[in-house]
Amino acid sequence: MGKEIDIKRMQGRVLVSVTAITVELGAVMKIAKEISLGANNAKAIAARAGDKARGFQPITNFIDEMARHTLNMVKQINQEALNISRTAAAEIRAKDAQKRYEIVLTRVNGAGYTEGFGRSVKTLGQTLEDLSYRISKQMQHLDDLLENINNDMRATTAISSSCRVEASRAEEFSEGLSVVADNLEQAVQIIKKHMKTCSSMLQEAIAIRRQLAA
Repeated sequence: MGKEIDIKRMQGRVLVSVTAITVELGAVMKIAKEISLGANNAKAIAARAGDKARGFQPITNFIDEMARHTLNMVKQINQEALNISRTAAAEIRAKDAQKRYEIVLTRVNGAGYTEGFGRSVKTLGQTLEDLSYRISKQMQHLDDLLENINNDMRATTAISSSCRVEASRAEEFSEGLSVVADNLEQAVQIIKKHMKTCSSMLQEAIAIRRQLAA
């Protein structure tokens, strides 16, 4: 009984970790929207600056594209997290059903019902294998999506220094564009922090899944 409680607790931790990831990503989505808005403001400033901010204009396009891509990734991650939650819940129900069938199978042994219950237990066993495989694939996909956002942030960190250099060349428009560069750098650092938390929670969930499979 104690072992069953531990297994359910571990399964619950997986669901909690996946749910927590979506909470963290809510903050990332908000920041990405702010980055996109900042990029649009920077485009307006760069347009007024004309040739003085010629080098800044393609940077704003990159920032806006990155923000939009991040938003798209967040939506995909949220959907995958929901898929994992649904699959994990289905797995819990299937395991509970399997235990009940096994109890009944023990009680009716020799009563003429063994074959039918045996087939049911076998079917549930296959269902559990399928669900376990599906969760593993979903978690791997989730990990890939998180890494995709991390790649975006690494690329944006690399471009932020160019952003600051180009802002310094914009003469009287320099101050306004420098604010954009500062905000971008701060936003990227915050997103990185959230992504690190998401990755840690996912790795914890994966480790728990491995324990359950052992």
